[in-house]
Amino acid sequence: MYHRILNILIATQNYQLETFLRGVPPVERFSYDFFCHPDVDEVDLKGYGVIVLDFENVKPISLEKIFAAKDEQAFVVGCFSADSFPALAENYQLFDQIWIKPFVEDKVRSSFTGILKRLKEQEDSVLTQKCLDTMIDSLPDLIWFKDAKGAHLKVNNSFCRVVNKSKDQIEGRGHNYIWDFEPDEYAQGEYVCLESEEIVLNKKETCLFDETVKCGDELRKFKTYKSPIFDTDGSVIGTVGFARDVTDLQNLLIELNILIESLPFAVMITDKDRTITSVNQRFLDIFILDQAEVIGKPIDTLLDETKTFTRNKRWLFEREKERILLLSENRVLKIHEEKLLDIFGILAGYIQLFMDNTLEYRLLEEKKKLEKAIGEITKLSGLLPICASCKKIRDDKGYWKQIESYISDHSEAKFSHGMCPECSEKLYGDENWYKKMKNKKRSNPD
Repeated sequence: MYHRILNILIATQNYQLETFLRGVPPVERFSYDFFCHPDVDEVDLKGYGVIVLDFENVKPISLEKIFAAKDEQAFVVGCFSADSFPALAENYQLFDQIWIKPFVEDKVRSSFTGILKRLKEQEDSVLTQKCLDTMIDSLPDLIWFKDAKGAHLKVNNSFCRVVNKSKDQIEGRGHNYIWDFEPDEYAQGEYVCLESEEIVLNKKETCLFDETVKCGDELRKFKTYKSPIFDTDGSVIGTVGFARDVTDLQNLLIELNILIESLPFAVMITDKDRTITSVNQRFLDIFILDQAEVIGKPIDTLLDETKTFTRNKRWLFEREKERILLLSENRVLKIHEEKLLDIFGILAGYIQLFMDNTLEYRLLEEKKKLEKAIGEITKLSGLLPICASCKKIRDDKGYWKQIESYISDHSEAKFSHGMCPECSEKLYGDENWYKKMKNKKRSNPD
């Protein structure tokens, strides 16, 4: 991602040292420019990453002048022989490395390689720090790093905006200062997340919390992830936290809940995997359920193993081409389903409305019965082929049936057999009992 040109000054009259250093291969992402000059006082030290000073120069070296002129991060090497050890004893603390003369090529190269690796580690560390800062500052969530005692080591811009303080004001400080709590209010810990910090430190794992935080004069709701930070020996040395302000989302959910509770029918909302996320009270009342039995459960858990009844057997599913009905002993519900799409038009879930369809269902059933009756009546209308002798009727399949049988098959009529006066006279008119019965009826007409 980066490339550095490292300028190296060798202030010496011993050009063998330059030969040794040039033989060291560059480390990754670095290239080198060497400049060798015997008089360091004649060189502008700005821009040099490594300065090698040989204390056997003809002119004495003014260390105060050198350290005032060099870049702050420049790496300084002092080269000393036995004759210059007094100067070393007085100033050894100023140098990043000491090389003893006469030079041994392998040792010089090894020491120089170590310097290059150290400089690369510094550059990598700066790059890592910049990447981390850029990443956390680009996120809208609050992010913070704290030590085990609760002091904030690093925060992002979103955190600063919420507490209305700068990073310099926040870093190294605790909750009571950052969130403007009075000492007694902070000790109570009601709005400062003290308990959740202890949980993370003790459990040594990432935990999710719903926390209410007092921001100025208002309360805000946060969904907070907190994770432990481990040292190389496995001990917990701090925590990192990510907090998302869900206050507006919670308010939106409250408004949504008010809306679905005000609807005149049962409502169920699921995610795209058909897991129930919300229902209204009418739904719970109709199906005689508790919220704990519903929320977070797949729809199929509300049905029996045949998928045709609800679990309590109170409702039967009737599936037709374009609709699904729920039938109970005295009520019929029609299920109307709509897809819920996110802002990208991608399926996010479903909403199902359970609307009372009892009257329409009953009217439809009565209509079916009426249409059937009309159909039967239609079958009895028109010309019927009937035998002139035995009075049998020929049906549409060509079979001759007794008139009673034909009418029974094609209508709701039932027959009770009797005999008309003409037939009675014809069959029994000469019988004495029949004559007596007729005389008796004439004398007692009622």
